[in-house]
Amino acid sequence: MFDGEIGNDDILVNSINTYSPIISIIGGSIQLKENKTYQELITFLNVDVSTDRNNKEYFFDLFIIPRQEENEQNQDVDIITNISRQEFEIINQVQNLPDLTQTEKNQIVKSRIGQGYFRRSLIQNCGYCPMTLIDDTRLLTASHIKPWRDCTNEERLNVNNGILLTPTFDRLFDKGYISFRNDKSLIISPLISENNLERLGITENMEIEHLPVNGREIFLEYHRDVILQN
Repeated sequence: MFDGEIGNDDILVNSINTYSPIISIIGGSIQLKENKTYQELITFLNVDVSTDRNNKEYFFDLFIIPRQEENEQNQDVDIITNISRQEFEIINQVQNLPDLTQTEKNQIVKSRIGQGYFRRSLIQNCGYCPMTLIDDTRLLTASHIKPWRDCTNEERLNVNNGILLTPTFDRLFDKGYISFRNDKSLIISPLISENNLERLGITENMEIEHLPVNGREIFLEYHRDVILQN
């Protein structure tokens, strides 16, 4: 299964039992989780392993996220609480596309929940929030500029369709209360009060010096034209 020796059995057991939706390791034996079938296991074996097997994040990218009906019975679902029913339908459509490998499908799906390939690529490409310059990745959200639901699969994985923001500015950007021009100047929706703008420390037309614009122009244009609230 792992094509090599696992250095620490405890890490392997704890990781599989915590993160795998299909198998568990009990008493040294690998077994299907309750109510899972061998037919379901096939999906998880149909993956590409062309990258570094020591990349632990990539290993868990091979697991698809549970479908909505399963999550309704699972209390630990903070990671997907912001996904709409419409987006769940898109996720299910992606999972059924015949021309994509399972790894590609997983990468596309996880790009919506801030995990895996898209987030790692964005951190490597940018590394900090241009509004605050915070670079602790635990405090940053990987946000799509053109919303995930409106994207092609290629756009969903395109690092130039992403920006790292701290949660407050991510919410403002996601809801269209702020946007950016290609000259790095800030656009603010008139729906935000002057008092709150003062508390946020932002003003119309202020320059966001560290905003990564190159390559993102077309996505920022879409955000200004479609998402920005006027």
